[in-house]
Amino acid sequence: GTTDGNRYRRGTGSRRGNSGTGSSFGDRDSSAYGSGGAFSVLSAAEANLRLKESRCLSSLGNIVEAAQVLESIQNPEFRSLAVSMALGQLYAASGRNGEAVVQLLDALSRNPYLLEAVEMLAILGADQDRVLSAVGDGVRSKHGSGVDDLEDRKLNDFLLLPVQEMVVGHLHIHRNNHSSALGYFRKLDSWFPNNVYLLLKIAVLQVSYC
Repeated sequence: GTTDGNRYRRGTGSRRGNSGTGSSFGDRDSSAYGSGGAFSVLSAAEANLRLKESRCLSSLGNIVEAAQVLESIQNPEFRSLAVSMALGQLYAASGRNGEAVVQLLDALSRNPYLLEAVEMLAILGADQDRVLSAVGDGVRSKHGSGVDDLEDRKLNDFLLLPVQEMVVGHLHIHRNNHSSALGYFRKLDSWFPNNVYLLLKIAVLQVSYC
């Protein structure tokens, strides 16, 4: 399989309008998307519309313009998990791997069980400690920090450990450490027997790399 960000590269051109210089959505220079620019987003409803517009542009192969549309969502209050994930995918598709990692880590810190983000971060070569830190933030965000309660801390550890093992397993796959990856997924299988996702991962590793 592909082992780098090129897996997500789908093209970076913009669809041309009648003038030959813009798109069907109008000419948009990058300054229009900045803070207070003409295309800045001012509400959650508008942010959702921008997300839909970006998806349309992406489906047409207009990766750069699709990313610009999402970049107009400057207010963190309106930057949903879906926006962070979509922007990460678009950055990866256009070779902006560092920025893709930042967005995917943000998505993972909101939902630590987002396996698509984990796999993309592994492919992009993200630092393992940063990925695990984002996962920890996500688990604590979903289930409470428990910093002053021993039982809550134990619960967090119980919830966090399997996700950490999953993350490290994926990172090993994309670093070509297939034997180590298999060990992590077998450990997870012992904790969660007959899980279809884990069984498939183990089977693929055994057939392809062992």
